[in-house]
Amino acid sequence: MISRIWIVLLLLVGAACQQQAQPTDIPTLPPATEEADSLQPSDVESSDINSEAITGQSPDSNANSLGGPTETYTDSQAGFAFDYPEDWYVQGDAGTPVSLTSFEPEENGSGGIDPAQTKIDFVPQDAGTDIEVLAENQRQMITEQDGEILQDANYELADGTQAIRIEYTTSDEQLQVLLFTTVGDTPLLVAGFGNLVAFDEIVSTLRADSEDE
Repeated sequence: MISRIWIVLLLLVGAACQQQAQPTDIPTLPPATEEADSLQPSDVESSDINSEAITGQSPDSNANSLGGPTETYTDSQAGFAFDYPEDWYVQGDAGTPVSLTSFEPEENGSGGIDPAQTKIDFVPQDAGTDIEVLAENQRQMITEQDGEILQDANYELADGTQAIRIEYTTSDEQLQVLLFTTVGDTPLLVAGFGNLVAFDEIVSTLRADSEDE
């Protein structure tokens, strides 16, 4: 029940965060089939990951990639870790949803984020959650809220962990990305809002907490 509530909140918060953004022309990609190739960060050049063709957005100085110094966030309770630009901000407690932002959180309050800024939520799910079922529920919710799925494909993290990646537009044509995976023993939902040029680079570093390995 808690996980279901968080999914609904992510959709509603995502729409609110994007209210300042202007619609953009986004290349429509066909949904993946069972025969579709997996998306693998290792097969894509960094410059391609940051390209407007993939994200529908142009790089911005407020949305730094992982080309510079990084920090590592570790949730020892949920058992996962990820890398992020050292000048970004992390909010959240171990075992609970964590937000990573390219801006100081107090800059925006409840008024939404600037479309040039980035917000990525990492939401641990209940133990035993089936990410295939979680992804299917999310597909239905996107459709029910008049969104459009642009890309729906298998995805592989840098360490070989399998995931599902859904890229979609909301009813007001704002681009958002969801990623479903299991890191160690923890099912995880990752949601990206705003400028998504660094999303794949960051989520590809997701891995089990080394202390739990």
